[in-house]
Amino acid sequence: MRLLILPMLFVASICLVPSSHGLSLQPKPHKSTKALLPNFQPSSVVPSVAIAFAAFLFATSPVLADEYGVEKEAPTLFTGETVLKCVKRGPLGACLQTETRTAENDNDKSLKYFQDPTEASKRKEAEMRSTAQPEEGNLLIEKLRRQTEENKEKNELIVKQKTLLNDQSASFGPFDRQVVILNEDGKGFTLLENPQAMRLKKDGFIKDRQFIKQPTKEELDQALVPEGPSLGDAIQGFFGGGGGD
Repeated sequence: MRLLILPMLFVASICLVPSSHGLSLQPKPHKSTKALLPNFQPSSVVPSVAIAFAAFLFATSPVLADEYGVEKEAPTLFTGETVLKCVKRGPLGACLQTETRTAENDNDKSLKYFQDPTEASKRKEAEMRSTAQPEEGNLLIEKLRRQTEENKEKNELIVKQKTLLNDQSASFGPFDRQVVILNEDGKGFTLLENPQAMRLKKDGFIKDRQFIKQPTKEELDQALVPEGPSLGDAIQGFFGGGGGD
């Protein structure tokens, strides 16, 4: 109804053309275009346009006021899947006949498979689990878990050893008098003199800067003592010095 008022007001405002005898609701008929042009007066059109524009603004402003800023959801169609069921289909699967879905005619077979277990079945399952013997698969899984834990510890120890060796290489250069050797357990270092480390390596205690056999305190002290005469004694004996009378 509101939409019909707008064109009616617009047409009425256009038809209001001022004349010498007052307002006329219908324009004067003209026989031809040539007869229309001499009688055309711009002063008579301006009030009509102004009245039409004012009427249009006045009529449309309150009509749609309650619809500004209102959000509306997209219209959706109810499919009826929960109310109707297909009882007859065509050769290509199209539904040809439907009827109202009720508890009596509902043929959903999946309901009987989704039932909560009874107390008796729960007790029986608990007894079977408590008395079940460990299977071969479970034993294999436990073995793999233990191996994983052992390998994890070994890998962590290897990473720690490599890190410590790299750190010691930055502290002790190739021309230092001392060298560090990784202990047999891989958790510490032993500081040795270079000649001492060379003698222990010759005796089979050291390989790749690590003790393959941890020496005792006596073996470490014995490696400090040179087997033959030292370089100083050799030079002194060459020039005639030494312990001779």
